[in-house]
Amino acid sequence: RDVERSRGLGDVYKRQNQFFRIMVDIVFKNNGILDKFVGDELMAVFGVFSSETHAPYDAIKTAVEMQNATEELMNLRREQGKETYGIGIGINSGMAIVGNVGSENRMDYTVVGDSVNVAARLQQLAREGEIIIGERTYRQTEGRFRMQKRDEIFVKNRRQPVICYEVLR
Repeated sequence: RDVERSRGLGDVYKRQNQFFRIMVDIVFKNNGILDKFVGDELMAVFGVFSSETHAPYDAIKTAVEMQNATEELMNLRREQGKETYGIGIGINSGMAIVGNVGSENRMDYTVVGDSVNVAARLQQLAREGEIIIGERTYRQTEGRFRMQKRDEIFVKNRRQPVICYEVLR
């Protein structure tokens, strides 16, 4: 039993690393930086080293490419008789603090702030195959992608609702 269980975990490990390898390459190709992996998720940041005005475009372009690559990978897995899955992506634009966060015992170089928290909430809202963006990202990329308004949502630690949009592929 333990051998079967460890073999299953090894398959998950290989699957996740294959997926992350593809996704991280897409992030880097589009001027993003990888902030961290959190379980089966990854967090990327745009505009730290490139123009702030291009960052929302780069982020959405990355998300579209990630969704397309995931679909291709899942088609291949389906043909091989393997389990398939999808991803939901949340994007938000705004001010954030970049730097070392933590304690004396453990520090992480990361990005923190309200805009980051809202992006995480948008990601939680996104279903498989969806890209959900915040209003500021929408305004900065309007006319460059096909998008439709979604309902306003209330998110944790925010009194005002967040206006969000879905990027249509």
